[in-house]
Amino acid sequence: MIYKKSRKKSALTMIEILIAMFILGLTLLSFLRVTQSSRQGAMDAYYEFLAQSLASEALEVFRGMGYKWLTNCMNGTGAIKEFPADGQFHDVEDINLAGTSNISGGSNIPSTVKLDRPAEASLFQRSIELKPVGGINAVKIEVRIRPKTMSNVAVWLSRSEIKMSALVFEIKP
Repeated sequence: MIYKKSRKKSALTMIEILIAMFILGLTLLSFLRVTQSSRQGAMDAYYEFLAQSLASEALEVFRGMGYKWLTNCMNGTGAIKEFPADGQFHDVEDINLAGTSNISGGSNIPSTVKLDRPAEASLFQRSIELKPVGGINAVKIEVRIRPKTMSNVAVWLSRSEIKMSALVFEIKP
């Protein structure tokens, strides 16, 4: 009796290779989607943090001036050139207050303040509005931050505007 030796092929067929490439392609595609989503989330968080910082900056400046100064500012005297409170959007620019501050209607106050901001801060616009609060002696400060149109921030930031507000009450002696 003659036995035939069976030869098993150890090579992969074309169909097996195509199936393996398809599975590998799907795996890589899903990995790229997760990476893109992660990057989008990180950039959105960074730009939202930056917008909130720019809004907080303006709130702190105006809260620090006090009720009397805010009422004067609403009446047109005592405005700060670097923080226009006219309710209109203005570009956020670098501020260097070395020397004296630019408070109109008042005396020059010596200052050595230089505000260092990330370069991306110039891609935002800020609106500051002062409103009297009826019934009580208080001023509402409302700050809105939005990205400039056609900027990287407008693409990455998921919100179209960040809004923060604070109340400043009159303190009677």
